[in-house]
Amino acid sequence: MKILLSLLIAFLFISCSTKNDRPEINGYVYDFETKLPIQNVSISSEKGIEAFTNKKGCFSLKK
Repeated sequence: MKILLSLLIAFLFISCSTKNDRPEINGYVYDFETKLPIQNVSISSEKGIEAFTNKKGCFSLKK
């Protein structure tokens, strides 16, 4: 019974970690003083994924 429970727990941890390896990251870039959105800002991850902000200052880094 302990072996079965251990295998089940190990399977749950493995399945959870593969889904969350690289989650989607969303954000908003704005000027500190005016609080206005900044367009065309380049955002990149360590993995080389790149995105640019839109005219509302929003960006999304996807897998």
